[in-house]
Amino acid sequence: MKDKIMDLIKELAYLEEPYILETLTSIFESKKELFMADTTITLPEKYTSFWFVLRNVYSDLATWQQLASEQQKNASLQLEISSLSEQLKHIKSQINHVNEEQLQRKRYFTTISRALFEDYNAYLLSQNPLIATMVPTTSQQQQHVLNNYLKILQDQINKLIFDTARLHLGTLILKRKELSIRLKQLHVIVTDSFADAPLIYEKLKELNHRLVNLKEGIDKAQQELAENISTNDIRQEIKNKTQLIEKAKAELLSIEVKIDRHELSPDIKTMLTSDYAMADDKENFIAESQNSLSWSSSLFNLHSWYSWGTDTEYKAKLSRSHAEFYFLQLLHQQEELNTYIQQLTKQLVSTQDLLGTSSSTTKPSIDLALLQQHTLQLLKEYNPDYKPDEVTNVSLLTAIINTIGPLSKCIDETEESLHLLVQLMQIDSAILELRTTNTLTDETDALMPKPEELSQLRITEVTRQQEIERLQEKIKVCTASSSNLATMIELTNKHELLRKEKGELDTKLKQKKAKQPQAANRNSLETKIEQIKHSIQLQIIHLDTELKALATKSEDPLISEQTVNKQVTKLMDYQNNLHTWNCLIGNNIEHFSNQLLNWYQQLFITLQMHVTDEISYYQACQLLRDIYFEVEASKKSKDFTVLANYQTLCPTPQTTWQCLTSLKPGFPLLQEGNKLTDVQNPVLETHLKGLYQQQQLLRKDYPREGQLLLQAIYNLHQGCLLYEMNPKHPALTSLLCSLEDPRYEILHSHRGFHKVFEWIAKLCSFLIDLIKHPQEKSNSRQFFFFKPTKTIQLLQDATMELGKHAKPLEVSPT
Repeated sequence: MKDKIMDLIKELAYLEEPYILETLTSIFESKKELFMADTTITLPEKYTSFWFVLRNVYSDLATWQQLASEQQKNASLQLEISSLSEQLKHIKSQINHVNEEQLQRKRYFTTISRALFEDYNAYLLSQNPLIATMVPTTSQQQQHVLNNYLKILQDQINKLIFDTARLHLGTLILKRKELSIRLKQLHVIVTDSFADAPLIYEKLKELNHRLVNLKEGIDKAQQELAENISTNDIRQEIKNKTQLIEKAKAELLSIEVKIDRHELSPDIKTMLTSDYAMADDKENFIAESQNSLSWSSSLFNLHSWYSWGTDTEYKAKLSRSHAEFYFLQLLHQQEELNTYIQQLTKQLVSTQDLLGTSSSTTKPSIDLALLQQHTLQLLKEYNPDYKPDEVTNVSLLTAIINTIGPLSKCIDETEESLHLLVQLMQIDSAILELRTTNTLTDETDALMPKPEELSQLRITEVTRQQEIERLQEKIKVCTASSSNLATMIELTNKHELLRKEKGELDTKLKQKKAKQPQAANRNSLETKIEQIKHSIQLQIIHLDTELKALATKSEDPLISEQTVNKQVTKLMDYQNNLHTWNCLIGNNIEHFSNQLLNWYQQLFITLQMHVTDEISYYQACQLLRDIYFEVEASKKSKDFTVLANYQTLCPTPQTTWQCLTSLKPGFPLLQEGNKLTDVQNPVLETHLKGLYQQQQLLRKDYPREGQLLLQAIYNLHQGCLLYEMNPKHPALTSLLCSLEDPRYEILHSHRGFHKVFEWIAKLCSFLIDLIKHPQEKSNSRQFFFFKPTKTIQLLQDATMELGKHAKPLEVSPT
């Protein structure tokens, strides 16, 4: 155990200042078995004091840990209070902001809502002059009125917007019909379905692309053919065309003669000629006439069989029908020849026009047969019914020239149709958007206004738009008012929630602040921690110093273990009692200055190290009790004069501590109320009774002096009893000089007429010191005219009487 204590002291001595709580705690935790309650202390006497000091350090560490924990708890509490205060500040700021916004919105709402409520009441009166109107006051009433008025305004504006939508819809439908008519003129049929136009557009776009490509091919073929045609070729073609025309005219003349000489009557001829001319499809007309005649002559026609048997003129009728059909055939041949002659004539004119542009010789060209074949394909692509009488360069070129005009016209019509289709699709899109936007679910024809209604809608369009704008402005104001009112209601609810939250925070903050220690207590914690740290520092330094001093001393002779245990047990009791007094003093040392605190801590450590017997223990207890008494009596005034005098007498406790303990009697402390046995010596008993009586008188008006006198009487009484038991007891030595203790200085002060003598004595002492400049100040109580107080006189008389009889041994109190 001795080695462990030595190691612990050395380990502590190696630490650097300032000491860290965690480091010290870790070191002592590793040696905590030394300080357990059930630990048996087996140490030589000179090492026991080291263990006591280490135990004090161990105890101080626990206190330091507790104070640090409490300090941390206070810091956490302060953080919580700061957080709550910040939250409360934020809540108050929000409440102020909400209040300000409420006032602003209320002023705004009051300004704009008054006119709305008046308009609403005016509308109600216009609908029912006998209705009772009111101005809403509560938020619920105001919201209800605004919602109703907003619904009325929406209905009014929706009706106007519906009329405008019908006007726009009617205008678009009429425009669409115009486009449809124009497209129909261009042979493009568009229905009322919105799906037709995009499909037709794509087909026309494809057709236009083909026609443009076809025209480019025909233009190229025309150029190539023109380059490969000579004047002779053209003249030969003109000659051929002329011969064909003459031949066709001859055939036409023959047919005309047959028509004129036909056996039918002029009326029938005129009728048949008229019927033929009116037929749109003359080929189909001739085919139908032939089919009708064939059926009338058919053996499968029962009606014909019946007519043959019953109608005697049926044969004549059938013969006339054949004659009429033959006449129609002649008319058709005449029509075909006329058309053929016109085409030949047109081709002849076109061929004749080529004479001015052709050369007498042809240019080298590509394969003419291939060119003619390609040109023929192009012409048939444009007109599948194209069948030339002969294929020559001139005839093909003439056909191309006659084709370019109609082809260009067809392209122009296709492009115009595409442009019109784009406009029509845009109108369809506008109609669809108009129907969707205005929820026009009825059929288009049902939504189409009548002509007179459409005209009226056009006339009232400007007025209607102005009314829509006016209603839109009212709806905007009404919506803003409703939104503002809803926000005001939300702000009211928010204000209530914030108010409740503020109340909860106030309650929490008050609870936290109630737990928060006062600033003095917080400072006291910090002071106590610093004091403990300083005390630990002093104790470690003292341990290291004493350990080094001990190393130079010789070892004590060996003693029995039983004797060691008894000594340790007794010393442990001494140290425990000293520690108790130190704790009492420690609770009040926050009033000490740093210098006084440092002095006291060194004094206590020194007392711990040097209390080795009963007399030194009693003297140490007397000293600590007296220090505690002075602290308690002077903590309010903070006038620690007695302690300052102690510090003067014992400036370095490590070496001068006996200057204080020698002033203290080596007697146990007695509690007030404890009664000692009577002294047998009548003279001493008489002195003691006088002192007890004086104490009773003094404590009534001067409690501190009375208590101080009682402590002195107890010591004197115990000294008398000890004298009767052992006149040579060494403890009597310190008793005889105890009146020199500075704590009894207050008992020397007069409180009456004799105060004058005290002042005179102090003045004389001051003058003598001023003149002679002695090393030590003179005692003012040594002058002949100075008279001591009754209390001091009684104490001196009793002490002197005891000193006459007592012959104590000259033994050092240590």
